[in-house]
This record gives sequence, C-alpha cells and structure tokens, in this order.
Amino acid sequence: MFILDRIEENYAIIEVTDENGEITVIKEDISAISPESSEGDVLVFDNGFYRTDAEATKDRKHSVYERLKNLFR
Repeated sequence: MFILDRIEENYAIIEVTDENGEITVIKEDISAISPESSEGDVLVFDNGFYRTDAEATKDRKHSVYERLKNLFR
C-alpha cells in the first residue's frame, strides 16, 4: 500500500507498507503524482505514475476516524 505522507518542495514523501506490515518511506518526484492527490491519500502505482485510489482512501480515512473515536471514549 502506498500512502502520500506529504509534499516537500518538488518531492512527494510516500509511505510504503509491504505484505508483512513493514513501513518504508520513499521520495518521488512530484511529477510522478496525480495533481489531485493530497496528503493521506492511498495511491496506486500504474505505468510509472501514482494516482489516488478514491475508494481505498475513503475506507482508510473512515477506519482512522473510528479508531480515534474509540480511543477517546
């Protein structure tokens, strides 16, 4: 899974989670990222380009919201 963590100057900082759940961070040129992508979006890598997976992003944000809601009960 690829998550757009942040944009720094001309680079996108992306968290990559492998099948074992280990997270690494990579830096990609901003031109490889879809212009409508924003921080926290789940990305799909296709033909050398990252685009937002809208459904996966929605599901992830909902999951995070639910965890935070339960944390502060």
